[in-house]
Amino acid sequence: MPDILIQNARTHNLAGASCRIPQGSLTAITGVSGSGKSSLAFDTLYAEGQRRYVSSLSAYARQFLERLPRPDVDFISNLPPAIAIERRNRVTNARSTVGTATEILDHLRLLFAHAGETICPDCGTPVETGGVHAVAGRILERYAGDRIALGSPCVRLRGERAAALRERLVREGYSRLLDEEGRVVDVSEVGSRALGALSRHGLLLLDRLVPQGREGERGRVAEGVAAAFARGGHCVVVDGEGRRRSFRDAFACDACGREFAEPVPALFSFNSPLGACPTCQGFGRVAGLDLERVIPDPEASLSEDSDRPPLP
Repeated sequence: MPDILIQNARTHNLAGASCRIPQGSLTAITGVSGSGKSSLAFDTLYAEGQRRYVSSLSAYARQFLERLPRPDVDFISNLPPAIAIERRNRVTNARSTVGTATEILDHLRLLFAHAGETICPDCGTPVETGGVHAVAGRILERYAGDRIALGSPCVRLRGERAAALRERLVREGYSRLLDEEGRVVDVSEVGSRALGALSRHGLLLLDRLVPQGREGERGRVAEGVAAAFARGGHCVVVDGEGRRRSFRDAFACDACGREFAEPVPALFSFNSPLGACPTCQGFGRVAGLDLERVIPDPEASLSEDSDRPPLP
């Protein structure tokens, strides 16, 4: 980016000052009191930038904006739109900050909501979007070329015996389970005690495949994921070495299951109930009572004027 050029600035204390200010970097103007620092920064640079910006607007819009006088300077080039932030805040509203005054927060909220990454604070795992199609796409991408099995927790009804569990699974069309090591077990070939252990630690086998990017694989995986979500709330993928990974039907951590709110712009705004601090409601201060000021002398009773400070 070209530098900002100022030639022969004569505003206030400036006596024909000329300088070059680089863009894309932080530049500090220093000097003794009365040397013209504010005259160069506010009354020359900002005033000219604001004047050029206002002159580009319609006559109707100009009546609502502050119009600064043209600075006493011969030439200013490569000057972008300017924003002036003073050290003292003239706005007494508690919700007014530098970010709101410059409207930077509006852009930051959009940036965090659409480009931000949510990290689970409990286990440090990136949180990804749930849903059948999103989970199916991640499974096909992560396990391309590997033999995998799709499973779901084997939900056992309260008070249901192993024989009744076997009959219900067969009636629903599920005849195979996965043990803790990822091996396939036929429901009809295990005893009642083994079936009871499998219902606690095993998985209901929904499908087995090797993703190769073929046509129709996404629909097949999505069907298995939807069945897993409907039965157990999350889908478990078991690879060829018996390792398991869970995928959940929510914006939640796949490792520990902690759910999070979907990132939306209002979540990053202290003016919204979604993003405001629950303690101060976005004002930055909390109203309360100081008991030491209400009752200066806690050893005295109300009849002894405990609300008055004790005599020295």
